[in-house]
Amino acid sequence: MGRYHVQKNHEMIVAVFCELLKTKPNARLLLVGGSGKKEEIVRMISQAGITDKVIMLENRADVPALMKAMDVFLFPSKWEGFGNVLIEAQSIGVRCVVSDKVPESVRLTELVTVCDLREPLQVWVDAILNKKNHVTPTGSLNDYDMKNCAKKLQKIYLEEE
Repeated sequence: MGRYHVQKNHEMIVAVFCELLKTKPNARLLLVGGSGKKEEIVRMISQAGITDKVIMLENRADVPALMKAMDVFLFPSKWEGFGNVLIEAQSIGVRCVVSDKVPESVRLTELVTVCDLREPLQVWVDAILNKKNHVTPTGSLNDYDMKNCAKKLQKIYLEEE
C-alpha cells in the first residue's frame, strides 16, 4: 500500500510476522508497494525462509479490495505525518495494529490497537491475535468522508471576508 522505505519499517513487519508464524503457521503476509528497499525486504524474507508465506504485489489501484481480504492491517511506521492508509483501513472495517508513532488524529475507531515500537515482538503478535480494542477514538471517519470534506472546502472558498 506504499513504498518500501525506512519510514514504513518493513523489517519490523517481517520480524513480527516470523514471530506470528510460531503461533499461526498458516498465516500469510500481504505486502503491496514498489520502489525503495524492495530488494532488501525480498532478501530478508528469503533469509527467514518464509517466501512461501508472503505475497508481494506491486502498487495497484484495488487497495480497498485487498484490505477487505485482510484480517489485520499492520502499520509499524517509525514516523508518519498523517497516515491516510490507516483511515482507509478503518473505513473498510479492518482491525489495525499500529505503532505509537502514528498520529493520534487518525486513530478514529476502536479498530485500532497501538503498540510501542520498543516493545518485544510478542507484544505485537498478541495485539494481532487479540481482537479486543485498545484505543479510544480521537475523531470520526465522517470527518474524512469526501462529501463532508468537499462541503467544508466549499464553505471556506465561498465565505466572504
